[in-house]
Amino acid sequence: INAVRGGPGTTNIGDEEYFNPNRTGGTFKTPCLWIGGAEDVPCGARLEDSVDMFLRPRPEFTVTFWTKMTPYPCGDSVVFGNKDYARTGSPGFVIATGRSTERAPKGICVVFGTPAGKDLLMGTYDIEGGDKWTFYALTFNAEGQAWFYQGRSNGVFNWVCDCAGNALLGSGLPLHIGQDGTGSFKWNRSCYLDDIAVWKRSLTTMEIRSIYLAGREGRQLKGLLEKSKNMR
Repeated sequence: INAVRGGPGTTNIGDEEYFNPNRTGGTFKTPCLWIGGAEDVPCGARLEDSVDMFLRPRPEFTVTFWTKMTPYPCGDSVVFGNKDYARTGSPGFVIATGRSTERAPKGICVVFGTPAGKDLLMGTYDIEGGDKWTFYALTFNAEGQAWFYQGRSNGVFNWVCDCAGNALLGSGLPLHIGQDGTGSFKWNRSCYLDDIAVWKRSLTTMEIRSIYLAGREGRQLKGLLEKSKNMR
């Protein structure tokens, strides 16, 4: 992934307190990414050239990552996405965490825009707290389905599937890690992230489960799906 610190309107990204890709203690005992901040101090990583992924109708894509985060965020914050999350019903999507029903239920879920100008929400999972690494994956396929997966630290592998044929995934904004598509959403998600990957196709449940199981065995994503096409 070609990630660039910050985005439009972001500040303090160069400060290690807010963005440090060299912290140790990742799920693979290797350096991992930490993204953190405070209210009105936007932070995150922008994925360059990601806008073009969503230009075609019903674009296929998959994102997978491991994360360690506190269960109760300060506000409804974004882990990954390209949506202007401050605008209800705006095009694009986010993987978001919530503390209440302000914008998302308590937990982690997917929110995406629709032609009707409304947000649709799917797949709220409880967030594991403490020192536990959890696996997540999101895929949209050409059949108009969205799949959201969670692999917990105890070996339980969950998934939910929903109709997403009317999802507006192209927002004209780049993908961000730890922020929404604008890079300036009010609430910041403070968390550790490891083994992040984005594909320009939908991965199958078997492929995603293999990534999760390999991670539990301490094997990183690199080399697991070498035959997979369209990996960014």
